[in-house]
Amino acid sequence: MTFLFALIALDLAAAELPKSELVPADHAHHWVEIDREIKRNAEVMLLDIAEQPDYANETGTFPTALLRGAETKNGGAFYYVDVRVAIDCEASRMAMVALAEPKIDENWPKEPNARLGEFGPLVDENHDSGDEKVLTAMFKHVCGPEWSYEFPQ
Repeated sequence: MTFLFALIALDLAAAELPKSELVPADHAHHWVEIDREIKRNAEVMLLDIAEQPDYANETGTFPTALLRGAETKNGGAFYYVDVRVAIDCEASRMAMVALAEPKIDENWPKEPNARLGEFGPLVDENHDSGDEKVLTAMFKHVCGPEWSYEFPQ
């Protein structure tokens, strides 16, 4: 499957994307596209704007967002990676709290950089400026349209 064909197929099937393993059976996704790019592979980032459950830990209760990365790997194979992220609007930080990623081979997927439930800064010194669009969409969805952050350049 070519990259362009994979992206077109995603557009045509957007209403029938597979249900995430990270939601209850009665959840109805409402995916919106927040980014699309073609580098080494085709990648589309989606945000589920349907209501999501809160995440609670010893420091408080936080709203969450559900993201889906749809991309091609290994010669054009198309697959989805879902991640639930807890958002701390006041401190502009986040924590990955759940991940559903298919096992393709012994080298993929790699271990996440952060432990589940561990809050960290929105970006670090190695951030990819392409992530700013995704992060901004996710935080504005959860924290409100007035949310802002000065991304380091």
